[in-house]
Amino acid sequence: MRKLTGKSYYVFLRKIVTISLFLLFGFSSVFSQENKLISNTSAIKNGWWNPILEKHNIDLKKFNYKNIINMGMEDTTDSTLSLEIGNSDSLNNRIISYKDAILISKGSGQTYWIITSEYACHDLNNNLLILRNGKMAFYDFISRNAVPVDTSSFQDMSIDIKKNRITASSKE
Repeated sequence: MRKLTGKSYYVFLRKIVTISLFLLFGFSSVFSQENKLISNTSAIKNGWWNPILEKHNIDLKKFNYKNIINMGMEDTTDSTLSLEIGNSDSLNNRIISYKDAILISKGSGQTYWIITSEYACHDLNNNLLILRNGKMAFYDFISRNAVPVDTSSFQDMSIDIKKNRITASSKE
């Protein structure tokens, strides 16, 4: 083994320090970025679901994934849009997986429904939303209380957004 002395020792230390700093800055810049997956922010803040978010004490700031989806209708009026929120660590911009999923959508008449699930995956390429281990609750707009009119639990739910088709398997 060769002994480092004088100038060669100084050069060796400079290389070690340079490599260490490069790795430190590289890792910190990659892993310190907050993954914000947000569609149209102003549309989310001004959507028809704002009174519902207040009624159910849902804070949008707690979620890093926020998206507005059109549930397959021909028109894109406010009534056909749904809010999809959750916490994602996905780096893929076309297939987004997230936890603590919430989907808020209008029902028929004066009703709306809220789907909550432990896990969800939104495949933007195929317009498919898959949810696991969750609950679907129907509410009345007119009621001031956040008490559901009807609820059901599911193990797996698949929502084809283009065809506006929902399939679910329930918990036994």
